[in-house]
Amino acid sequence: MKKLSALILILLLSFLMTANVFAHSVFIVADTVAEIGQEVPVKVAWGHYPAPDGDLIRNADVSWGVYLLRPDGTEIELPQTSVDAEEGQHILTEFTPETDGFYQVLFRRDRGVLRNRQQYELVKTYVRVGRENFESLAEITANGRLEIAARMDTNTLHYSGGFNGILFFNGEPLPNAELILEDANEERTRFETGDSGFFSIDFPSGGTFILMAEHIDYTQDPAIRDSHIVMLHVSDEDLPFICVSAPPSSHPNNRNVTETAPATETITEPATPDYTSTAPQTELPPLFTTTHYLMLIAGGVLLFAAGLLFGLGFAKWKS
Repeated sequence: MKKLSALILILLLSFLMTANVFAHSVFIVADTVAEIGQEVPVKVAWGHYPAPDGDLIRNADVSWGVYLLRPDGTEIELPQTSVDAEEGQHILTEFTPETDGFYQVLFRRDRGVLRNRQQYELVKTYVRVGRENFESLAEITANGRLEIAARMDTNTLHYSGGFNGILFFNGEPLPNAELILEDANEERTRFETGDSGFFSIDFPSGGTFILMAEHIDYTQDPAIRDSHIVMLHVSDEDLPFICVSAPPSSHPNNRNVTETAPATETITEPATPDYTSTAPQTELPPLFTTTHYLMLIAGGVLLFAAGLLFGLGFAKWKS
């Protein structure tokens, strides 16, 4: 009886520990604005942004790397230095922009087969150089299996405005897919893409947000799980900002999107930009997602089972 009770307690603690680390994710730390010739340091880590909390690279990982997608659509792998620190292992690198435009820092990882699913991961952040080539951001994507493509200038995001984008899967817009917006306090907002894969979201405040998407392809054997994260840095200052949306172009890296986007538009406060969400947004309590509720239910079942076994044992002992 003592051994069984101890086993139940260990299982319960395992559930609770899983719940505590659920909000961990890969994140990228880099300046969002830079100048030509200015070295941009980059840090890729695992934990709660901006604090690392655990090792980034795991023993089961098959391959990984940090890459730079330049404004002209070319991509290079950046030199990487692995750092073992008390808070966890992470990767440091840097790059020096040579032209104006938007640079995208990418972290790609093949995590191998975990829980009977092939796992791929793509994380990216944007670095803007100069004031030119706004539309280059809308034209160039990283050709990820699952990818959020911005349809605006991410370095003029404002807390009173929003963010427009399209979610792609294998080069095609992914409709009715769930996305999650998480702030630094781990408060999450869930929403869905529209029929054309397009979405528009609002920010409750300034700060750094993590926009997450996940898709499982059950047509493959084993099933393939793709996860994608985009770092979004939102201003909390009352300054004019420019929203740029661009239609598909002939750029070789551009996705094939049939949706027509509006022409370049300049908006000055206090005018309110029209960002109409494709689906109602629902604020969720911090950390408590469907997975956590399931964990709490499972924990309750385990506690009930432990109490029942204890009661039976006590009754047997009394008799």
